[in-house]
Amino acid sequence: MRRRLVDWALTGVLILVPALVLRASLSRGAPSLLDEALLRITAPLQTGVSWVIEGIGGTWSRYVALVEVEAENRELREDNERLRRELAAMTRRAYDVAALEDLAVVKKRTPADTLGARVIGAPLSSQFRVLRLKIDRGNREVATDMPVITSEGPVGRVDKVYGDYADVVLISDPSSRIDVVLRDPAQAAAHTSSAPGAIGAGGAGSATGSGGAISPSSPSTPGAAGAHASAPSSGPRGLLVGLGRPDSYACKIEWLERQGRTRAGTEAKVKVGDEVVTSGLGASFPAGLVVGKVSKIIGDDGMFQSVEVEPTVDVSRVRAVMVLLAPPPPPDPDARSRRRSEPAFGARPL
Repeated sequence: MRRRLVDWALTGVLILVPALVLRASLSRGAPSLLDEALLRITAPLQTGVSWVIEGIGGTWSRYVALVEVEAENRELREDNERLRRELAAMTRRAYDVAALEDLAVVKKRTPADTLGARVIGAPLSSQFRVLRLKIDRGNREVATDMPVITSEGPVGRVDKVYGDYADVVLISDPSSRIDVVLRDPAQAAAHTSSAPGAIGAGGAGSATGSGGAISPSSPSTPGAAGAHASAPSSGPRGLLVGLGRPDSYACKIEWLERQGRTRAGTEAKVKVGDEVVTSGLGASFPAGLVVGKVSKIIGDDGMFQSVEVEPTVDVSRVRAVMVLLAPPPPPDPDARSRRRSEPAFGARPL
């Protein structure tokens, strides 16, 4: 019985107190003593309850916001990764197009039989310099000692052939030997302006390949590439040998004639900045390929000089090359002369 009375009393208090508090809160004018006492007693309790409710509501709002932000971040990361892949693919395509354009220029300016190849490997030295190139042409297509060039100039020679691949030794390797001649920049500019057609006329073909490789023939597209000039001048001759340095692609010219003769008959002295081009001797590289420029005069024994050459081709950026399958044909001495055909059977047609 007592327990029931206590329950009823508590129930009445719980109903009566909120009703009185609500009445005191809604009353207008000066509050009574009872209302003022109730408001003073319940104000701290209302403050605490409001703080707890606001904290719970704020925590829930932040949680929901974080969930939405996480989903948005996940979507943005996926978009970023997709755009990165597309950018990488477009960059590779741009490099491939530039490589094909270079091969087209080489094909147009080289009268010899050529074969395009893609660079698929380039071992590096401890100083991050390319030691040799690996191309995707094998023993059914290329052979050792075949010259390898780009639109900028000579790269090297085929050194080893194995399976469907071949290694190219660079002109900066000590085993490389190229017969070259020198000419000064003014003479080089004169050759370029007077004979923009470079080494010779090349055949036309198609630049599309199969299986990721570049086809043997590249299209004949117009354009000037400074690597291929006209026939070399009669300046000082020498033998270009690679220095084999691990930190540079420098070469040197051994047995360089101390003085030569230009076409005008004046003495030609070797100086820094002179252009080094292939002589065409040795039935390997075509004549007129720009190898590099003289960067340093090493020595002079009175008869011969020794100079250092900085190659034109940056092999670290080479992605495609052209292999010369056969030496270019000798120039036709009567190519520029016009001859009247001989009469057939002793008479000319009317």
